[in-house]
Order: sequence, then C-alpha cells, then structure tokens
Amino acid sequence: MSLGMSLGFQLSQKIRWKGLPIKEAAHDELNSYFPPTERGRQLVDRYGLVPWSGKLSRSTWDELLGTLDLLDQIPVHFFGEGAGKGAKDGRVFNALDVGAKSWRYLGALKSWLERQFSADVGSIALTGVELDAFRLYRNLRTGFSYGRYFAKQFSEEKFCCRYEAMDVLDWQKRADLISWFFPFVTPSAHLAWGLPEKLFEPAAIFSHVERLLYPGGRLLMANPGEWEWEIAKQLMGRLKLIFETRVTGSLHPSPYPIFVSVWSCGG
Repeated sequence: MSLGMSLGFQLSQKIRWKGLPIKEAAHDELNSYFPPTERGRQLVDRYGLVPWSGKLSRSTWDELLGTLDLLDQIPVHFFGEGAGKGAKDGRVFNALDVGAKSWRYLGALKSWLERQFSADVGSIALTGVELDAFRLYRNLRTGFSYGRYFAKQFSEEKFCCRYEAMDVLDWQKRADLISWFFPFVTPSAHLAWGLPEKLFEPAAIFSHVERLLYPGGRLLMANPGEWEWEIAKQLMGRLKLIFETRVTGSLHPSPYPIFVSVWSCGG
C-alpha cells in the first residue's frame, strides 16, 4: 500500500491538479453547530470564534478546536516580547506553518496568533507550506484547494494568509514564529503518509527550519507519543527548549499523549 501511495504522490506532483472548488457549510444544519464539550465552548468564547459558527463544517470545527486546544496549553509569557527581529524592525510579524496539509486548522492559528501578538505588531503575515498539497481526496478536492480556500476565508486587512504548495527545504523567507504540528520523525510515519522514502530526511529538514527563525524567534511544535518527542528533541540542534508539556485528554483526536513544546532562537 505504501508503494501505491508513493506512486500516487509522484503522479500528483507531475499533474499538479488543484482539485474542485471548495464550499464549506453547504448544509443548513451546519449553521447551528456548536462545540458539544465544555472545553470546546470555553475555547470558542476565549478566542472569539462565535462569528464562525455558521461558516465552517463540523469536520473543520473539530480540527480547528483540537489544534487550538494544544496551542492554548502554552503560557502567554513565552511570547511576551513579541518574538523575533522581523516584527521589531518592520512591524509585520511573519509566521510560518510547516506541513500545513489541508489547513483546516488555520482558524486556530489565526485566533491564537491574534490573541498573542496583534497588540504588539502592525500586521501578521502567515504562510502555510505543504509538500503533498496535490493529494486527491475522495471528494475530488486536494490539500491545495482546501488550503487556498481557508487562506482566503481567514485573511483580513491586518492578517494575511498564504498557502504554498512546496517543500519547506525550498522556503527561504525568515520568520518570527514557526509552527510545526506532528513532523515526520520516523520512517514508518513518513511512509504511511504515502511519501517516497527518498524524501525522508528529518535531520536536514529540522536544520533548515531552525535556520529560518529570526534571532529571538520562537518555534512551537507538537509531537504524538513520547517516542516521537524524544526523537524530535535529538533532531533539534541550534534552538533552546524553553517550554514543554504533556497533553492528555485534549480535543485533538490523537490516541497518544501529545507533547507541545516551544523553542527559542538565541533568546
């Protein structure tokens, strides 16, 4: 199955079909959707998400709240100085999300970033990069069509979202903050996702991502399971671990505890 998925990846990269257009919340019942758990309702209230209640599908809500539940575990003071050189010089806060997949969780990143940084910077520019952006789903949509759709939906005058179909190794623009949810640190996870074995080079990817941070910048990461967390820590070379927490029972549907961490570049 992994070989077939790998061939599918190679074919999708050659064709680069964007997929059918996206239209979220196509059914009336979605307009009345509200998180069924107390924790979900707390997050909606804390991050001002009520206006989105009639605009997102339930699956998008679930992924958004699952991701926001992880981000909400990080104490505010780890970002109290506005993070990196770019924000201080140009007043535009540049954020990079590595491995954005379909970017269904973009609303979580947007609401969290605004709550953390909007008072300190003039505007926020968030870019999501995804290598496997042209993976075709059963509904004939792709990660690219979803990613571009959500980028358009969540962009505002002072919050610009971009979704780029590319390998992060080819990304050169530096960032004040980098988010990285569930990076592949083992060959089994990489192959299970359907990526070619030759593209599994975690040491090179971690080293490159580290170099993308401005001095004083922050990298936040989430890893599923203690074994992946231990591998990820070993792959980090230049950055300093300043926060870590083991999250269990979160809204994110992981069967394993999730390790959320924050890393600092020279500060």
